[in-house]
Amino acid sequence: MNNDQRLPNGDHKDVTITFNNVVCSGSHTEDIEAWQLLDEPTSGKPNSQYETSLPWGAGPTYHTCDEQRKISKGLIKDPQLVTNISSTIQKVVEKGRKGPIKDKFRLYVVGFPQFFDTETTECDTVTFARTANPNPDGKEHTKLTQAIRQEYNDMSIGLNKAIAAAVEEHKDQNVKFVPIDDQMEGHRYCEPGVKEPDQNNEKLWLWHYPYNERAENPDLQPLTDAYSQVMSDPSVKSKFPTFSSFENEVYAHINETGIQDPLWISVGNRVKVFHPQPALHETIRNLILDQYTDDMGGLLTPAPPPPAPPPPTVVLEKNACHGISGDTWVMHSDTASKNADEFCNQDSTEVTYNPGSVDELKMSVKAANNEDKGPKNTPPGTNCFNALKAVVDGCDGNDPVNNPHNYKFGGTFTSSDGWEFTMTPLSKQINEISCDVAYKFFFDAFEVRGKNLPSAQFGADGEGLKKEISGCGAISKWKFEQTPDDVKFQWYASGQLPIGTKACVMKTGRGMEMIF
Repeated sequence: MNNDQRLPNGDHKDVTITFNNVVCSGSHTEDIEAWQLLDEPTSGKPNSQYETSLPWGAGPTYHTCDEQRKISKGLIKDPQLVTNISSTIQKVVEKGRKGPIKDKFRLYVVGFPQFFDTETTECDTVTFARTANPNPDGKEHTKLTQAIRQEYNDMSIGLNKAIAAAVEEHKDQNVKFVPIDDQMEGHRYCEPGVKEPDQNNEKLWLWHYPYNERAENPDLQPLTDAYSQVMSDPSVKSKFPTFSSFENEVYAHINETGIQDPLWISVGNRVKVFHPQPALHETIRNLILDQYTDDMGGLLTPAPPPPAPPPPTVVLEKNACHGISGDTWVMHSDTASKNADEFCNQDSTEVTYNPGSVDELKMSVKAANNEDKGPKNTPPGTNCFNALKAVVDGCDGNDPVNNPHNYKFGGTFTSSDGWEFTMTPLSKQINEISCDVAYKFFFDAFEVRGKNLPSAQFGADGEGLKKEISGCGAISKWKFEQTPDDVKFQWYASGQLPIGTKACVMKTGRGMEMIF
């Protein structure tokens, strides 16, 4: 652990953190208070966790699995449990405050995990019985059904509640409860897809019983001899009132024979069943350190922040109009506005409207970082309809000279966040003129209809047309008007010319398509 990164605020000069998680199952609160808070070494002192049945029948009564579960549940529900834990916490705090940091001493009490996954049924036919694995011994053993697994988990939950309640009684003494169970998902016994008992399950954070050990280990023969030597003493029954004292004597002979390590390889693997593996120890360490860091107001030297992301590219709003040119445009502004509204209320990135008509057009959108996003995904602050409205009306409207009919030539509007909104006209508008001249009394009456002549030359009121026709003679009763409701033509002009000008007018009309 790097002190510079993990130490919280406070006086930690020249401090080295050592995390030593010594998990010791079976200890009574009385044992801890009597033997584990002393200043002098307590090796060899009695500890009731070792007071199991002795070979000759002395010691506590042996209980079956079912009997022990019932006893354990009773102990957990007993209000005395909270009292006992609270008493132990008080003595630990008193011991800690006698040290150099006095009332700055902090105590973090860790909870228990729920040991089993209870959702699967794969363990319903499995037993963890030592004598049934890896080779069944033919006897009936308790199976790890969902009900039993839940029963064990409920005991963990109940025990955690008792611990938390005891801790709460000392919250004013810098004592905190650190739950660990929410870190255990996927790391319990009987997880989905695991064939139990699986000693090699890499995801398991608890130790399994070493079922696959060799039944006979020749390296342990000296231990057997040492055991026989102790048992051969006729005074052994009176000499060792507890199993722990008996073990001490055995270990003394082990030291003499030099086989202590082989012993613990075997014994150690058995006594650590259901205890944390290193991954869970590390998780517990981090949870405690995180809580301590939070209590102390944050890290002393926090890790450097990640590099700042590059500043976003600033895109200024831009309206790139296609310009009043070419022979493709949308004839009616109202239709284009209506289509813009329809487009912005759906999800497609591209839609064609009014196919086959003089108003055929395509609306499209392109997101800044995702070309699959449609109009409904536009970010806050970007209005799809307003963007397309800028293209529909901001590009070619309000120009009575060059675009008196307010045709829509389209363009692309780019918002400040990089979204592009485009209107593309698809209707190709063909120039067309129709001339009709008839003799009436003392003059020739003419009528001219047409569409799509460039307004810059044609003129807002047909002045360009009138100028061309007047080349055939003096015009009287000139009339010009727009005809938006005509399905074929957009304007109509009429007037009178001197008799004999019909050929000239017809020639002029044919020429106007080329001139304009």
